[in-house]
Amino acid sequence: MLDVMKLWSKWQSLMKNKGRLSDLGNQRANFIARLDTLFDIGAPDAIADIMNSRLLSDEKKQDDIDFYEDQKI
Repeated sequence: MLDVMKLWSKWQSLMKNKGRLSDLGNQRANFIARLDTLFDIGAPDAIADIMNSRLLSDEKKQDDIDFYEDQKI
């Protein structure tokens, strides 16, 4: 909940400057990137776990990684 409140506060400050043509420090892009990862509940080391699995073939590992990355979008 704190992350949502921080993002809302940041959004309010960005809205105050919405008429500016310059984006100092790339603040808008950073806000969008942070917003995209707000509800990312995937395991942070999922790809490493897949790669370290001895039970999967290389082709199956790549399939699992592709599926995982596709679900994040």
